[in-house]
Amino acid sequence: MERVRARPAVVRAMTRADLVPPAKYTGRQQVLSAREWSNMFGDAMHGAVRGF
Repeated sequence: MERVRARPAVVRAMTRADLVPPAKYTGRQQVLSAREWSNMFGDAMHGAVRGF
């Protein structure tokens, strides 16, 4: 992880203000709303795949 983090492109990306993740996602445990959970793991996510 440290070797990847030290790469120039990673350093540039990590220091860009417009790419900072929301604080809610930077902790060790995230609490997802029902909609967020569905988008990532549930019916909304599975429904999006069916269109292919």
